[in-house]
Amino acid sequence: MFQLLPTLAVLIQTSVAGCGTMAERPLFECDTPLAIELTLPMRTLMRNAKRHPVLDGTLRFADSRGQDVILDVKVTTRGHDRLQNCNFPPLSLTVDPQQARDTTFAGQKKLKIVTQCKRGAKYLDFLRQEFGIYKAFNALSEFSFRVRMLSITFLDSAGKRREDVQVAFFIESVPEVGQRLGLRTVKQNQIGVWQLDAKHANVYEVFQFMIANTDWSMFKGPGEEDCCHNGKVFGAQGTDTDWLLLPYDFDRAGLIDAPYAEPDARLPIRSVRQRLFRGHCHYLGHLERTIQLFNDRRDAIESAINAGGVTEKTISKQTDYIAEFYTIINDPEKLQRQIVASCRGGKSET
Repeated sequence: MFQLLPTLAVLIQTSVAGCGTMAERPLFECDTPLAIELTLPMRTLMRNAKRHPVLDGTLRFADSRGQDVILDVKVTTRGHDRLQNCNFPPLSLTVDPQQARDTTFAGQKKLKIVTQCKRGAKYLDFLRQEFGIYKAFNALSEFSFRVRMLSITFLDSAGKRREDVQVAFFIESVPEVGQRLGLRTVKQNQIGVWQLDAKHANVYEVFQFMIANTDWSMFKGPGEEDCCHNGKVFGAQGTDTDWLLLPYDFDRAGLIDAPYAEPDARLPIRSVRQRLFRGHCHYLGHLERTIQLFNDRRDAIESAINAGGVTEKTISKQTDYIAEFYTIINDPEKLQRQIVASCRGGKSET
């Protein structure tokens, strides 16, 4: 059984008192972990995970007054690589917006759930590290996906599997991000370098360098899907420039160093722990102010990265790794060699 650690259990016990439902969409307005219970045909889900079955279930949780709320939901598996590498699949949860009114899930419809890939303390830390990476980008920009930590009790509606308690987290949905920021989702497979907001794009690139993540693309979606690989593009209605690329899916970052994470064979690195700047030269005119932003937000970034409740050993490892990044960006020679000289494409623009 997945075990809920005591520190997280205490946080969850206090979450009801600390989070109300006053906001129009309250789910991501609160930072305390949320305890939920999902009842569905678990054996069917696990046996058919790679076929993405859509299963009926119920979601149970306590509202701000401590009263039980039960919602009808549909649950399916999602993802590509994680379905191949993980023993427990990542999930997608769909709720009825009408039924969810005046609850913690008001304004929600479809939510991604990041689950623990495999059993054991190591994989629990991996999940918490990825949660912390999302929080770190939140600390840098409002143009980011918000997350909410969970304790999920999985119950088999057929009564054929024991209950599992698992730490997980929700990711803010694309429609909710668009509504929160007042932006539309850009739905096209490829975009031009000139179409992204240069200032935000440079922050995006340097952030990926900080966490040593190379599993992303800024200008093209996977296959025929919308741009971009492990990112979503938003823009103001009726515009084709100043678009914003919001990153997600960080499980292959070197900061985490998951066993299944390997760099693309076409890249000049042999370990995901090796940092490689894959940013575009077009955006380097904003590098100085980007570095200033990272320096100004260093305490918030380090606090956020460790926000998921990782072990002391992981905190020490992550702190040292982030310190190496700050050594690079604040040393002119290292900055020139590892970032400026490594950029892709043409000359920079301010």
